[in-house]
Amino acid sequence: MTFLTKSRYQLASDCPRKLYYKGHSEVYPNKKSEDEFLKALAEGGHQVGALARALYPSGVLVSSTNADEACQQTAELLRQPEVVIFEAAIRFEQFFIRIDVLRKTGGRIELLEVKAKSWDSTPGKDKMVTAKGTIVSGWVDYLEDVAFQTWVVRQAKRGVPIIPYLMLVDKSVVVCEDGLHQLFRIDRDGSRVTVRVTDKSEAERLGNSLLKRVEVGELVDAIIAGTSHIAAESSGACGPSLPERARLFAGYVARGLPMPDKAPIGMRCKTCEFRADTDDKKAGKRSGFDQCWTERLADRHRLDRTPLFALWNYRATAGNPVMDSDGIYYLDEMSSSRLKKPHVRQERQLDAVHTHRLTEEIADDIGAAISGWSYPIHFLDFETATPALPFHRGMRPYQLLAFQFSCHHLHADGTITHDEFLEMDPGVFPSWRFVQALKTVLGKDQGTILRYSAHENTVLRALRRQMVQSDSDQTGISQKLPAGFDVHAYSQWIDTITTTGGNDDVSDVVGPRSMVDLLPLVKNHYYHPRMVGSNSIKYVLPSVMTASPWLRENYGKPLSFGTNLRGQVLWQLGPDGLTPHDPYELLPPVFEGIPHAVLEGDDDDEVIKSGGAAMMAYASLQYTDMPPERRQSIAEALLRYCELDTLAMLMIVQHWKQALRIT
Repeated sequence: MTFLTKSRYQLASDCPRKLYYKGHSEVYPNKKSEDEFLKALAEGGHQVGALARALYPSGVLVSSTNADEACQQTAELLRQPEVVIFEAAIRFEQFFIRIDVLRKTGGRIELLEVKAKSWDSTPGKDKMVTAKGTIVSGWVDYLEDVAFQTWVVRQAKRGVPIIPYLMLVDKSVVVCEDGLHQLFRIDRDGSRVTVRVTDKSEAERLGNSLLKRVEVGELVDAIIAGTSHIAAESSGACGPSLPERARLFAGYVARGLPMPDKAPIGMRCKTCEFRADTDDKKAGKRSGFDQCWTERLADRHRLDRTPLFALWNYRATAGNPVMDSDGIYYLDEMSSSRLKKPHVRQERQLDAVHTHRLTEEIADDIGAAISGWSYPIHFLDFETATPALPFHRGMRPYQLLAFQFSCHHLHADGTITHDEFLEMDPGVFPSWRFVQALKTVLGKDQGTILRYSAHENTVLRALRRQMVQSDSDQTGISQKLPAGFDVHAYSQWIDTITTTGGNDDVSDVVGPRSMVDLLPLVKNHYYHPRMVGSNSIKYVLPSVMTASPWLRENYGKPLSFGTNLRGQVLWQLGPDGLTPHDPYELLPPVFEGIPHAVLEGDDDDEVIKSGGAAMMAYASLQYTDMPPERRQSIAEALLRYCELDTLAMLMIVQHWKQALRIT
């Protein structure tokens, strides 16, 4: 029998049709399955799970992967009056779950779902419910998960009180020692991941400090009953109560067939993972996304049509057309006049679709901005990590570490130089050396500093706050300060190149040399059809390369400058024989077998980037044992990608200067 597990329930809650595609993975490729281990590693899921188990030294692991054996072992353990079980296996009818931590005590069962998600235990801080009584959207998936498990256990163990908890990482706690990364060593054998705890007593002590049990029984009951508005809303047309949805999904799984009705399609399809690329199709595989849309729209769905959700920053809200109710599914069916408050970026994109324009649009405002810059112009990119479990004394969970930067410099005479920094050695605190190296690179002149998005400004403001706090707390990360590190001087320097505000608790103050953000210039004054609905630099770079004969001529030969990319030919004709290859696809992947684009995901221009491949690499080097040559390979890959990020900014500006004839 094929059971409805909690992962299948979550998948079906997102879209019931995905159950069929997942069950036929030999036909329908899943683009998210390639990096699940690395994402969990970067987010701290494996480590937090091990820390939770350390809280219960007498806990028993149900290790069998066979459902019958696991259920039998769990049942035997539950005959004891008091017991803690890890990966407890519970089956009811067509439903089968594995529970992170199950604790039987005092005649009741406590169900603990462990998540590498932050929770601030400071009174009045984190809340799961809004003032109007609805569940905060960011908690819905977590609560749906634990609600499904709670319902299954209640059906299987009728008459026994079942109390559900989320076990979360308390970000209000300050770690008082170094070396948490050494407590957990992660091994992987295929899909099987094991975590070795090197000091169980230390892990237990830290777990009691860092992990917070949050009782969620009332919210879970509302979700199960269908009285929670957000729960019903998130489940689409599959029924208001959890048992109804669960039984419906279980029926689909049991039959191994797709939904009997046409697939529900809409804005959520934007993130569908069941897509087939060119290589997949050559191998005889199919796109689940295209199948759903073809079933619903028949001949209207063609591969040369762009879905409406690809419109930049589109929100199907009041005043804007909605796919289902208005019947508009593609960009060529939409006009800017139908948008409530169209942005110029949206207007340019729609105009390109309707006029079939393949050329770029570049406004004179870009030229005016460039003319105000001072040489040498610096192009800056950071890579950072926010580990769930801090590696260093004096830090809190999810507090930022800065471990890498790349900086290209365009000089007044046209010459180009490059500087970089990378610190990835396990257990080494990188941030202060990062700041030192950055000031050394940027402190030589008063040239304009360019960034792409708010990330670099946000990072430097966060590091400044850490410096000030460390300077006043001699027991914390101040112990990591290098000799001669002048906190006051570095803080003042950061003020000169950043814009304050937000967490600084003051009104916005623009430093005299504050970094210039290229993203608003792209968003407001530049568009190329190859960008589609994204302003990410990963889309803008191939676009300007397509538009620029100058870039083709200069980057169609080996680079004569740079550090890790020197000698690389970046302008290479793509498989269509007309447009250039995406330069990022020309580089070897950071992790063998997983394309860089998969690790980075589809960047949201408005959200501070998470670090993507760099963050995953940082976590893998902290928590996994690997030979020196493998470490070196990962470091070299990260240096190449970070260097390409700042070179991409430089190439965009070079194209703008050539197109607008700016000397």
